[in-house]
Amino acid sequence: MKNIKEISLEPFEAIKKVKMAIFDVDGIFTDGCVYVDSKGRELIKFSRIDGKGIELLIEAGIHIGVISSEASDVVKFRMGKLNISEVYLGIKNKLEIYNRIKEKFHLTDKEICYCGDDLQDIPVLRQCGFSCCPKNAQDEVKNICDYISEYEGGRGFVRDICNKILSAI
Repeated sequence: MKNIKEISLEPFEAIKKVKMAIFDVDGIFTDGCVYVDSKGRELIKFSRIDGKGIELLIEAGIHIGVISSEASDVVKFRMGKLNISEVYLGIKNKLEIYNRIKEKFHLTDKEICYCGDDLQDIPVLRQCGFSCCPKNAQDEVKNICDYISEYEGGRGFVRDICNKILSAI
C-alpha cells in the first residue's frame, strides 16, 4: 500500500500545487453503506471531523467540488451544509464534469486533487494532478493513485486528504 511517508516525495510535491479538491461521495465521505427505512427513505452517515477538514480547506482558499454518480437529496443537503457550491449528482461521465469544473475555475490538471474509490473514478484519477483513495478502495483504483490513505472512506479519509493539502500550502 502506497503512503506518502513510504514513497518518493514526488506526490507530495504534486500536492503543493493543488488549488482545488474534488471528491466522490460514496466510499469517500461515507463508508459506502446506505440505511433505508420502511418508507424507503435513505439515511447516510457522514463524519463531522471530515466536514471540519472541508471547512478548513475553504477557509484556506482551496476550491471544493463533489462529483457523484448517485443522485441523493441527503448528499445534496450535506454538501450544502458544508458550503460546497460545486456539487454534481447523478453523473455517469465524471471526466466530462471534471473538465467543466477545471475550465470554470481556469485550472490545470496539476492544480486539482481528486479523491475516488471505485471504477467510475478511474478516468478522473488518471487525469488529475494528485489522485487519492481510501485504504478500502478497489484494487484497480489503488494501483493508479498517487496516495493511498491509511484511513477508510467515511472514517477519516476526507480529513486526512484535507490535512495533507493544508500541510502543503
